[in-house]
Amino acid sequence: MYSFCLWMGLLILSTGMYDFYSRIKSIKSGTITMATVVEQKKDIDEGTYTPIFRFYTHDKDEVRIEDNVATSPPAFSIGEQVKVAYQKDFPREAVILTYWGSFGGAMILIGISLILLFISGSYYWATHFLSTLTVGSRNNHF
Repeated sequence: MYSFCLWMGLLILSTGMYDFYSRIKSIKSGTITMATVVEQKKDIDEGTYTPIFRFYTHDKDEVRIEDNVATSPPAFSIGEQVKVAYQKDFPREAVILTYWGSFGGAMILIGISLILLFISGSYYWATHFLSTLTVGSRNNHF
């Protein structure tokens, strides 16, 4: 049990750290500009709102991107401006420079990995601790 949690935790941790590093590298090498919320796309079934952002590239091309996060109530107001980072060759893959927009996926992966590593470590410790106990003894391990 603990070896499965350990290996899954390490795999997910490395994936999360790679994603985190890749995001930082992409943001640092990208072009930073301001984007404006031009629309709130409403999901009638869920009752959530997804903001649609518009920005212009260095070449004056208009780009519209949809946030990855839908919220209720809306997280942004129409007309509100936020920073985005985009790569010159892939402006439609722009990153919205908020905590969740930039690092949300990586933080979720890292959080899951830490839980798995904690489970693995505590399972290993408990197995080791319980195996040292003998019947009738009053071992004091703390």
